[in-house]
Amino acid sequence: MNTLNLKLITLASLVSAGAIAQTPDDAILFSENTFGTTARSLSMGGAFGALGGDFSSLSQNPGGLGVYRKSEFTFTPAFNLRNVNNQYLGTVSTDSRFYFNIADFGLVGSSVKENKQGWKGWNWAIGYNRENSYKSYSNYQGVNTRNSLLNSYVEQTNGVPVSSLEDIEYAFGPGMAYNLYLINPSASTANTYSSAIPNGGELQRESIETKGNTDNWLFGLANNFNDKFYVGGTFELKALRYHFNSVYDEIDVKDTIYSPYFNMNFKSFSLFKNEYTHGVAAEFKFGMIYKPNDMIRIGAAIHTPAWYGMHYHDDYNMVSQFGAAGDSSFTLNSPPSSDFDYKLNTPFRALGSLAFVFPGKGLISADYEYVDHPSARLRSQSQGVYSFSEENNAIHQYHQGQSIVHIGGEVINGNMSFRLGAAYYGSPYKSGVLPGDYDYSSMSYTGGFGFRDKNYFFDVGYSFTQSKQYSETYSLANGQEPGVQSKINTHRLMFTIGFKFD
Repeated sequence: MNTLNLKLITLASLVSAGAIAQTPDDAILFSENTFGTTARSLSMGGAFGALGGDFSSLSQNPGGLGVYRKSEFTFTPAFNLRNVNNQYLGTVSTDSRFYFNIADFGLVGSSVKENKQGWKGWNWAIGYNRENSYKSYSNYQGVNTRNSLLNSYVEQTNGVPVSSLEDIEYAFGPGMAYNLYLINPSASTANTYSSAIPNGGELQRESIETKGNTDNWLFGLANNFNDKFYVGGTFELKALRYHFNSVYDEIDVKDTIYSPYFNMNFKSFSLFKNEYTHGVAAEFKFGMIYKPNDMIRIGAAIHTPAWYGMHYHDDYNMVSQFGAAGDSSFTLNSPPSSDFDYKLNTPFRALGSLAFVFPGKGLISADYEYVDHPSARLRSQSQGVYSFSEENNAIHQYHQGQSIVHIGGEVINGNMSFRLGAAYYGSPYKSGVLPGDYDYSSMSYTGGFGFRDKNYFFDVGYSFTQSKQYSETYSLANGQEPGVQSKINTHRLMFTIGFKFD
C-alpha cells in the first residue's frame, strides 16, 4: 500500500467499487471546522474561548454565552475567494472560485439580574452558522512518460477471470475499461491483462469541482455565578452536503501510442465521476469560563463527536477513442448507480483558553484546541453489510491528534476597536505519511475593526489562509504513480451587524 495518499487505502473509492466509496480521508474532510463565524471572532484569529459575549461562543466555548448582559440579534454575511495552484509532472495549473454565504445569524436572550448574588440568571440562544464550505474548483495536467491509470486497473484485475469483471468490486473502473478495450486479455496467460497504454507517453489531466457545505443549527443555554464563573452548553443539529464531480482524461496528443490488441491505435479515454454524500448529525458542546479577577479569564470546553447518518450515491461513465482521429469511439455507463448508507463519528475535541483583559483599553487572548482524529470511525448502517475494518485501521495508523492554536488581540479607542490575530492548524496526518510540508496543515492571518454603541454594533473581519495538500489519482505496486502538489490560498471577508436590547 502506498502511504502517500490514504484515499487509496480503498482504491475502489476512486475507480472501481462505487458502492463502498467512504475513505479514511472522509473522516478528516467531514470533521473540519472553519474558525470565526462572526467578523469579530474571525479578525482575532478565532481566539474567543476565554472571552465570550460573542455569538461564535456557541460553537467554541458555550460558557461564553453566560457573559451576555443584554439580549442580542446578530447577522453575518461572508465573501470567500479560494485559489488553488496545482503542480503535476512538472506542469503548474491554477484556478479560483468566489462564493458568497451567510456565516451565521442568531438570537440571544438574557435574563441576567445584575444585583442578584449567586446564579444571576439564564441566557439562551438559537441560531445558525456555516461550519464548513466545500466549494472549490481545480485542475491539473502533465505528460506521464512512465505509466497510466490503466496500469492500476491491470494490477487490480490480474488473476481475476473475465467473468468476474462485472462484479461490483471491479465494475466501476476496470470492468468498464475492459469493455472499452482499454485493458485487454493476455494472449499467452489466462486471467492476465495488458494496458492500451503499455509504456506511458500520454497527457493526463483532470478537472475537479466540489460543492456543498456543513450547516449547523444551534441551541444554547448558559448561566453566570457572581460574575466569576460562567457555564453553558450547546446542542447542534448538523446537515452536510458534499458533491464531488470530476473529468479525468488520458490523451495521446502526439499520436505515438500503439495498442497491441488487434492493432488498435490508442487516442484517448475519459472517466466521468459524480459522487454525492448527504448526512445529518447531532453534537453537544460544553464549556466554562472562570474570571479570578477583572484582568484574567480562563476557559475550557469539550466537544463530543458528531454522530452522522450518511447517504452516498454515485454515477460513473467512461469513453474510449482509437485511431489517429479518434474515429473509433466507445461509451459505457457504469452499472446502476450505487447507494450506500453508513455512519461517521467525528473526533472528540478539547479546548483550553486564556485571556488578559484591560478594561476600556483592549485584550489579548489565546486558545489551544486538540482534535483526536484517530478516534474517528466509519460504520455501516446495518451489521454485516461492510465492516470498514481496513478504513478504521488506516485512521488509527495514519491519523494523529491535531493541535490548533488561535491567538488574537484587540485595541479599543472610544467606540472603535482594531483587531489582529492568527490561527495555526497542525497536520492531522502522522509524520512521513505525506511528502514534505504538503501535510494539510494551515496558517491563517487575520485582522479587522469594529464600531460599538449602546444598542448596536458593526464589525469587519478578514482572514488569509495558506495550506499545502497532496493527492494521487491512482496507486501502483512499484510506487511510481504521480502525485498532485496543491497550494491553496483562501480569502474571507465578513461583516457582522448586531442589535442589543433589554
